[in-house]
Parts: sequence; C-alpha cells; structure tokens
Amino acid sequence: VSPGEVAKAAAYARLHAIAQAPDTLDELYAQYPETRRMVAELAKIGAVINDETLTEEEYWNERNGLAFKFFYRYRRLTDPPALMRELLANPEPDPDEPNRRRLGEILKLDEHDPAGQALVRFLQKKVLREVYKMDAQKMADLTALFGPMDWRMVDAHSLYWVNEGLIAGEETISKFGNDKTNTARMIFFSLRNLMNKNRMVFEPYTTDVNYAYINFNPDLNFIEPMHQAFLNYGRMIDPEPTAKGVGSTYRTAHVNFLSEAIRLLYLAGRFREAGHYYQYLRETYGRREDGSIDPTYAVSLRDFVDRQVREGAGSYRDERLRIAGMLNSAWEALSRGDRTAGNTYLTEAARAHRAYNESVGEEEVLKMKLPPFREMETDSLVEWFRVPAVNTFMAVEKARLWRNLPLSLRRPVYDRLRDGFKQECEAFGFDVARAYPEPEGMDEYRAKAGGRAAEKPDDFVETPAQND
Repeated sequence: VSPGEVAKAAAYARLHAIAQAPDTLDELYAQYPETRRMVAELAKIGAVINDETLTEEEYWNERNGLAFKFFYRYRRLTDPPALMRELLANPEPDPDEPNRRRLGEILKLDEHDPAGQALVRFLQKKVLREVYKMDAQKMADLTALFGPMDWRMVDAHSLYWVNEGLIAGEETISKFGNDKTNTARMIFFSLRNLMNKNRMVFEPYTTDVNYAYINFNPDLNFIEPMHQAFLNYGRMIDPEPTAKGVGSTYRTAHVNFLSEAIRLLYLAGRFREAGHYYQYLRETYGRREDGSIDPTYAVSLRDFVDRQVREGAGSYRDERLRIAGMLNSAWEALSRGDRTAGNTYLTEAARAHRAYNESVGEEEVLKMKLPPFREMETDSLVEWFRVPAVNTFMAVEKARLWRNLPLSLRRPVYDRLRDGFKQECEAFGFDVARAYPEPEGMDEYRAKAGGRAAEKPDDFVETPAQND
C-alpha cells in the first residue's frame, strides 16, 4: 500500500465520520446523553450551540461567533503548537487561555471522550452544511476518488463545485459529455495545483498577524490521481481504441508529467513508486513500432533521473552549480520539515560530487577537481543561514531548518554562525537558546576538529533521523 493510499483512507474516514454525525441536537442527545450537559457548559464560556440556521456572518462574528468561541479554542488545544510560540523570548499572554482550558475540560479532550468527539463532529457537519453549503459525504467521496485534499486549499473547493455542477446536469465527475474540454481542463488544473502545494503549513498567531506562518509544499500523493485523470479524461476526450496510454491530445502532456513525477518521487526517496511509473512510461510510450525500446528509456531508473537533473551539466562550473542547487534544495526541504526529501538531495549531491571527481583523470590538467564535499556542504549551509531574514516567515524557516539538521552538520557551522544567530533572534524577539541551541558535544568537537569539520567519505550522508 502506497503512502498516498494510507493518507487517502485516513482522510476519507475523518470526513465520513462527520457525514454520519446527527443533524439535530435532539438526535445528538439521544445518542450521547452527556452532550446535553456539555452544550450547557459551553454556553457559559460564550460558545452557544443551537439548531437555528448558522449564517456566515454569525459564525465569523468576532464577539460571539463559533469560529472563535469554539473552533479556534478547540484547534489551539488539539493542533501542534506553532513554532513561533516556542521561539519568542517574551510571548504575549493570552487572555482567553482560561476559557480555552475550560473547553478542553468540558469536552474531556485529554480522555478522548466519545461524547465530546461526537459534539465536535456535529458542529463540523453543521458548519459545513450551513456556512459553507457543502456536504461532508460528497467531500468524502471526492477524497476517495482524487486523494487526501486539504480543504483549506481553493483547488479542493474547485473540484467540489465542478462535481456539483456535473451532478446538477445529471452527469458525474468520472464521465461527462457537456463541455468536456473545459471541464477536464478545470479538473487537471485543480489536481496539478494540489500536487504542487496541497501540503499547507499554517501556524496562526492571532495577537499579531505579522508572526503568522504559512507555507505550501508539494504533495506527491496527488501524482497517482493526476495520472488516472490523464487516463480517464484523455481517453474520454480523444478516444483511440488501438493506442496505448491516452489519446493524441494529451499524450505529450502525459509523457512530460510522468517524467517529472518520476524525478520528484525519486528525489523524495520513494523509489518503488518512481520505478512503477518509469516502467509504465517505458512500456507505454517508450517502444518503437518494431517493439524495441527508445534509447531515452533504455537506461536504469537512476540514470534516467540523473540525466534529467544534470541536463546541460558536465564542466567544472556546471557541476559545481548543479551540486549547489541540490544542496539549496536540501536546505529548503529541511526548513519545511521534509526530512526524507532533504536527505535524498544531500545523498544525490554527494553522489554527483564523487562521480565528477572520479571522472577527472590525472592527465586532464585543465580540468579541476571539486573541493571536498563536506567543505562544499558546510559552506553552502553557512551561506543559506547568512541571508538576512527580512520577515518572521524567513526567521521561523531558518529556526526550523536548524532543528532538522543532523548533528554532523550543526557542529561544523555553529561557531561560524553563532553571532549572527544572536543578532537575528534579538531583532525578532526570539530566545536564541530555543531557536538555535548549541549542538551537544561542541567542546569535544572543537578540540578535535578545529575550525572545520573532519572529512568523511563522500558516499556517507547522515540522516536526520539518526540524531533524533
């Protein structure tokens, strides 16, 4: 089972549970009598729950809307704490904290009380139905079809309302006849955006919006839904019964998409899935009329990806730039919390470095070897950290990167960056000991290694998980 299938099943289960929630308070009380007391207690802290239709204006009312009096408090209690709150040296006190704690006590969140969870699902269903005009079961069904959409993303709503329009026209999102090209284009556009940025990280900071953090990361779980969309809609719009893959209209786009997907999956460490799509690409679009394999695909998976990555490379300058690009991609991935992708970029950078230096023969006087990889790696990291943070978004990303770096990289750069860390933390009101704690064993490291890290073989890149 792929990671995407696991995530999709979990997302479907959450939405289906909301869809199965009672529609009225009487039904809720009948199933979970304890919720009657909970509703009464919640009213005492401003979270008034009733069966009256909930309008958007009422829901978002800053004085007494359920968005603030119930859901914001609930999310603060159940979501991971924002990194910003951990970094600030003197965080502002939250006057609503007593009410937030009381909400947790009423719902018995620490005990995972079934009645409390039933009340939460009842309210989630009510808000979806009355405020957003959306059906939780239809959302679940679209999740089962396309994948684990983050419903905070506009593209998830795009797919929902495309589906609603098709249903109104007595068609389905899997098979439709009216305005096929534009409808398929909207679906492709939405799925592509979900693949590029469905993994949204949002850490609100309500007392000062400038401290809020938002970031969008690729979600490779949408590669398979995008692939299936090509097969389904490509054949529907341009049926060619004898052709492999999709019809001629979408064939080039499908080949380009598969090539990109293979590269992304490989660099994210999902080698089995990358191999699956490479095999499909080779067998479906990579055979000539006589049945032989096109030379483009007559290589291993690793060589296929490597050729994509290193197109145009080869000289000392090109190889150095290519490795620098992979190192920067590693720092970006680690700053987002994607350790698998970050470590894969580091591994590939080390492999490219070794391959280039091994290709330089003794007689090639004019062709220089690259500096030691660990030196390139640590210098790149120092340069990344020395770029001034112009806003709190950048400052938090830098602190997150520091947390996700392996010890073998934090030690050699710490002394070179320590003064800069202190100045930047002072500028943003961070506690430097929390944002950039000194790596353990620094005294021993300084005595042994001096100013630079002791060299390690180029084929070894330590994973962050080894130091957790």
